[in-house]
Amino acid sequence: MKKYLWWFTLCLLPLGLAGCGDGDSEMPKNSDGTNVEDGSSSNNDPEELPKLADIGIVNPVIAMTNLSFTYNDGRLTEVFSAPRDYYLFGSHPLSIKYSYESKDEPFNTVYQNIKRNEDGFITYVERINSGRSQGHYHESFASATLTYDEEGHLVKEEGRSENSEWLVEYEWSDSNLVEVRYRDEVYRFDYGENEYLNPGIFIQFSLVNAHTISIFNQNLYYYSGLLGRPSKNIPIGYYDYYTSHDFISHVLNLSYDPLEAHLDLVDKKLSGSTKGYHHHYYFEGSPTIYSKE
Repeated sequence: MKKYLWWFTLCLLPLGLAGCGDGDSEMPKNSDGTNVEDGSSSNNDPEELPKLADIGIVNPVIAMTNLSFTYNDGRLTEVFSAPRDYYLFGSHPLSIKYSYESKDEPFNTVYQNIKRNEDGFITYVERINSGRSQGHYHESFASATLTYDEEGHLVKEEGRSENSEWLVEYEWSDSNLVEVRYRDEVYRFDYGENEYLNPGIFIQFSLVNAHTISIFNQNLYYYSGLLGRPSKNIPIGYYDYYTSHDFISHVLNLSYDPLEAHLDLVDKKLSGSTKGYHHHYYFEGSPTIYSKE
């Protein structure tokens, strides 16, 4: 007998759900209620930001640790990190911009020449970093090609900058990210016997991006819907392998405050550490999470 513990009340919509009517004259609908005349989703405009509902995120994160998110018509348009960090997501042309506002040492990043697949996920992107440091102006260029599986999960990133090349591989099982490989570093995620439904967070990318090279060096970019679908479940722990014989074991403890729609994941090393790092997530409403025993 499996016992279900419901912590939230809003049910996740099935991925890729299309509207259907009682008669043959009823047109299929996009997530925004508009007609789909050619069978495509509303993510098919190559110059338009995707609607998060189209990849199954019906209740997006509105704040994370040190970050606040702004949405417009179901699309992520801005992320702010106090006091001087701004991330802007724009359409026509499709672009992502980051700026660090400083009088003496400003810094900017622009993602441009973005190409996407039929699901609306980025398959190619170029990044230009520019800024001033110690009185000198610097600019650097990088590009990356990204590959997805049939379910829309990111499986490979091949990147190149002026000084290096990199390959990051992502392995999925049962719609969950189970392993990330970059050079000699391997991250393996454990979901255990208890399964926690994922309301739309990218915790695995947050843990990995702190160490690996990626053209998207902040996990917040994944919340735009441009980089594939999130895992079906939230992991309960992970292993960080630096070599084949050396690894660090982590446990992820989950808690939820229903009054604030606040999800807290505590990342704690199992090697004698007494403190853990908290990942805070806030939602407008209460998405569904359950524990299956």
